[in-house]
Amino acid sequence: MTKNVTADGGYRPIADIADEVAYSSLLSVLVVSLSFTCPVRRAGMRAVGFPLLVCAAVALAPSLSIAASRIEPIHSERANVPPSILRDLVLADLEQILSGPVSPTSIATAPYAASRNGLCRRDVITVRYERESEGDRRGPLKPVGVYEVSTEYHRLDDGKPLVRADLVRACAKLPSQQTYWARSDSEHSAEFALANLSLAVAAVSRNEPVSIRCEERDQGACASEFLRAAPQVSMAAECRDQTRDISNQCSTFRADKYDITIMRRWPRVGNEPPSTDIQMKVAEIIVT
Repeated sequence: MTKNVTADGGYRPIADIADEVAYSSLLSVLVVSLSFTCPVRRAGMRAVGFPLLVCAAVALAPSLSIAASRIEPIHSERANVPPSILRDLVLADLEQILSGPVSPTSIATAPYAASRNGLCRRDVITVRYERESEGDRRGPLKPVGVYEVSTEYHRLDDGKPLVRADLVRACAKLPSQQTYWARSDSEHSAEFALANLSLAVAAVSRNEPVSIRCEERDQGACASEFLRAAPQVSMAAECRDQTRDISNQCSTFRADKYDITIMRRWPRVGNEPPSTDIQMKVAEIIVT
């Protein structure tokens, strides 16, 4: 089922979810079209095969035209370029974009604008290595492939809608080291969770009624620790048991040494502000 709830409890615009239902709609159009344009004889199936195929093509053609119109060719001028030159061109493209931070086994792209307003992203490529000699646990390593490509997100502080050109410029100017980058499963999940985090930080900073719990600390100490850890978020996601009830919104985070869960609940009646419940626990250390 398509998720159409925004972080502030509203609904996503139709344009945002159109692509997610395009293929389902395409199939539905075909089925309905066939039911009206291609009646099947009850007297036997001998003459049905070819007419049914023709009807399917006629019914599907308009939808295919719509779907095909969305496909924009990338570098069509490279279609007939020899593979050796194509390799150099693609490697040059990679060299241009892989200007983000590096580690001994990974490299990131420079920050760039996500499709969600106010959201920036970068992609991190981690290389897979193996020993040159099998069985030699201390021998030299060699790269053998890509271990993973992950995506990290940053939500701009003000959270205000920006025109695309302004978002592109703002994301390009983000410092790679002096700001948080949170891994998330998708842009929708990142937008939803990071907005929840920003709202919780604002509520705690303003001393609004917030229930916050952490291990062996009182409410005041937990609030201070939450405000210290929140800017160091490195993972953001929707809760796995997230319900489709827009009155409850749950997000999880890894921030500094903590696993943090933020639940915001809206009252079903009246105009009362949502309640915020924050739980913090020290993350388990996994030894590999």
